[in-house]
Amino acid sequence: MLRRPRQRYGAIYVHNHDANTYGVSTDDPSQQAADARAAQACQARVRPGERCLEGITFHNACGALAAGPKGSWGADWGFSRSQAISKAASACRRLAKARCVQKFVICTG
Repeated sequence: MLRRPRQRYGAIYVHNHDANTYGVSTDDPSQQAADARAAQACQARVRPGERCLEGITFHNACGALAAGPKGSWGADWGFSRSQAISKAASACRRLAKARCVQKFVICTG
């Protein structure tokens, strides 16, 4: 009998003006749990009244965050670490109109 692969979810939430402030989750049993855990981790790092935004959610994959100048950032997912990093950097460049650097990549599983 074939077993279904375990479903694992992750999320990245980022401060709306500072790519150095973020929260992550990985290997959660549902997307709702991943979102809640990443949002809570990010909100715990910001001042009252400030907020975190959903950067990216992913399922049985990898998520990455890239940062540009003046607090700009981009996040994306991919089935491999390199694909997630490349897509996050591209998303950041589109928004920042400048060079972006990789902050991190995380994968489920």
